Amino acid sequence: MVAIKDLIVQTNNYVGLPWWAVLIASSIIIRFSIFPLILVQMKRMSKFGPIFPIFVLMKDTWKRSSLSKWQKTKTLVKLYHEVTKK
Repeated sequence: MVAIKDLIVQTNNYVGLPWWAVLIASSIIIRFSIFPLILVQMKRMSKFGPIFPIFVLMKDTWKRSSLSKWQKTKTLVKLYHEVTKK
């Protein structure tokens, strides 16, 4: 936290802008710098949309099953591998 404060103060001294302008500019720069990561995350998460109901089914199966934990885990791992192959 101190490092961030020092960075803002040094930027303020270097650029010569008021403190509020430095805060606004730094937040815009940070948002633009992480924007590509947000796009990658959105693309990867969109692939989970079609298989999300299967994960809900797996969760319900785990709760309602009367098998032992080992057998439940083994069955769900097999199902997970089948889902991820598709």
